[in-house]
Amino acid sequence: MNTQAKVESYKTKLLRGLLKDFLPNLFAILLFLGGLILLFSAFTPAVKERFNILKLIVPMPLVEFSHQFAIVTGVLMLFIARSLSMRIDSAYYATLSLLLFGIFAAMLKGFDYEEAIILSLLFISILPFKRLFYRKSALLSNNFNIKFMILIALALGVMVYIGFYSYKHVPYSDELWFDFEEHPQAGRFLRSLPIMGALISIIFLHRLMTRGADGIEKPTQEDIEKVGDIIKTSDDAEAALATLGDKFFIFGKEQKSFIMYAVRNQIWIAMGDPIGDVSEFADLVWKFREQADMHAAKVAFFQVSEKYLPLYLDMGLSLSKLGEEACIDTENFSLTGKKMQGLRTSLNRHKRENIEFSVIKREDVPAIIKELHEVSDNWILSKEATEKHFSLGNFNEQYIAQFDIAIARFEGRITAFTNIWQTEDKQEFSIDLMRYREDASHGIMEYLFTSLILWGHDNGFKTFRLGLSPLSGLENHPLAPVWHRVGNSIFHLGNDFYNFEGLHNFKDKFNPIWKPRYLAASSGLGSAAALLAATRLVNGGILDFS
Repeated sequence: MNTQAKVESYKTKLLRGLLKDFLPNLFAILLFLGGLILLFSAFTPAVKERFNILKLIVPMPLVEFSHQFAIVTGVLMLFIARSLSMRIDSAYYATLSLLLFGIFAAMLKGFDYEEAIILSLLFISILPFKRLFYRKSALLSNNFNIKFMILIALALGVMVYIGFYSYKHVPYSDELWFDFEEHPQAGRFLRSLPIMGALISIIFLHRLMTRGADGIEKPTQEDIEKVGDIIKTSDDAEAALATLGDKFFIFGKEQKSFIMYAVRNQIWIAMGDPIGDVSEFADLVWKFREQADMHAAKVAFFQVSEKYLPLYLDMGLSLSKLGEEACIDTENFSLTGKKMQGLRTSLNRHKRENIEFSVIKREDVPAIIKELHEVSDNWILSKEATEKHFSLGNFNEQYIAQFDIAIARFEGRITAFTNIWQTEDKQEFSIDLMRYREDASHGIMEYLFTSLILWGHDNGFKTFRLGLSPLSGLENHPLAPVWHRVGNSIFHLGNDFYNFEGLHNFKDKFNPIWKPRYLAASSGLGSAAALLAATRLVNGGILDFS
């Protein structure tokens, strides 16, 4: 291929790309305008001469039905316009159907051939472009955008005002609602208002009752088993979050890796980095984004490490630092030295008080599960807390029974516990739930973690992950990003909401290596929306798989 041919080929591809981006938005605008035209025609008096001819050839009940049907069609056009702009495949078929309905309704309600011609031209224009509408999603699943809803409300408000203005010469009376003879068109306008209101209410109720991950299949038993096999080969202890049962999964090409995610507000939020075979990660993150795009959704990666940041940057995502995770070098952990004096003192004091530490193997956990439940319930009640999700485990007997449990006993009674995430290759281990009784010895969790780290040291684990310290490590420089300066202020001054600084100081006692964790999401408001959605997932806004 010569240079000129390459240039022409490039121009053709560029033009096709621009049309692919431009045409769905143009069609959406035209459909919205078509809906307004149909509503305007239905809310204003028909041309008298045409209406008189229509009465001679069309039964009045059919005219009445066509008028109300035009209202319904026009309102649906307004709502579906956004789904059309988002390239949803079902919106394409719905648009063509509504345009046909609108053409017949326009003719039968008042012989309005001008509206019928406009809708016919729009039908012919959209018909050849099926390939532009490739995304799989429920038809009305994406319509609750606040700006779009305001636009619809304003448009309908103007149409209703025009209707009242058009019939202001007709004196109002209750009989007008049932007037099919003297003022039939004014009566039709009034009768259309509750129909329009009912339709809008149905759309809202349907959306509220079907919020969720439309069209995404919940994990099968085969998927869950596949995830379990991959977790066994992973060197990431956080992979255990995949067993919570509150996430969807996307697998790599060779089924050796996966991304776990949940959906909130049309954002697919991956929990952490991909899990499994690193060689599949680059293709896997793009597959994740492609699948989200098919559902007209955005993507975000929550609490990712610095290890795979290039993957997210190559996707055009922006990074926001969420805080730092405390990671302890278990192989070289020691309680010697002045800095570790506090931990030594706590450990020795609890031993003198006959507090006993032990690790219960997972096969023996069912025997103590009821007592663990008592401790958990007491902790939740005393802290006035609620169970978390997504990035943290919650007390579910089936979930807890999958792990070894570190416990502290006093006089044979469990006073504190934590479940242990651990990798098969002993690269790292971590903790999830941290629960203790209200009457437990002061500093019981400090004792439990110190004992657990020493247990990890004795059992050959390399790294102990003590969890995230939210908002720590954010820059406070005057030229730092706004998020850093705001987050830093909350970290130091926000104790009325959450003791961020106290949590950081507690973890710092163990002399950890602090590793940054990030949110990778769309830039600007996209990052804020993703962070809000992730926070709601953590606090219990989880998809119902049932």
